[in-house]
Amino acid sequence: MKTVFYRIVLYISGVALILNGLALVDFVLHPAAGDHNFHSALFRAVSVLVVIPLTLLVGFLIIRRVPGNVVGPLLIMWSGSVAYYSIRDDIGQVWFSLYYFYNIAFGWFSLFLLILHFPDGTIYPPVTASWIYRIAIPNVLSGTLIFLSQAVLPVPAGIINPF
Repeated sequence: MKTVFYRIVLYISGVALILNGLALVDFVLHPAAGDHNFHSALFRAVSVLVVIPLTLLVGFLIIRRVPGNVVGPLLIMWSGSVAYYSIRDDIGQVWFSLYYFYNIAFGWFSLFLLILHFPDGTIYPPVTASWIYRIAIPNVLSGTLIFLSQAVLPVPAGIINPF
């Protein structure tokens, strides 16, 4: 079960790296634009130029120093959620929805799993490990169903399913 979980986390970490790259490209193209939450260009700059690179650096160092430990890839998954908070308002409905979906389906849950697996990659107490992995599937499924609903979601700013 753990190896399947580790592979899934690695794939989702790849998606997070793509989202981080898109956030960086968007920041380079529009450096003075504010983020969608605080409308601050400074918050956006600190997020994209400091917080995301440091999070990625620590995640890759953990992967390099302790192969097979899921904490590093989970930290990289969390960096995708940090990228969501640094995007601007007018990035486009589809891109904003993609970041929002990642945040509700994987972002915060990856932080929860990161805390549970810290520091050596195993869940304490070990008896709860099977329950935690079983919770992962309904969490991702409910996040996906919320995102694919036809209703207008109240946060952030009346987002709708662009597809």
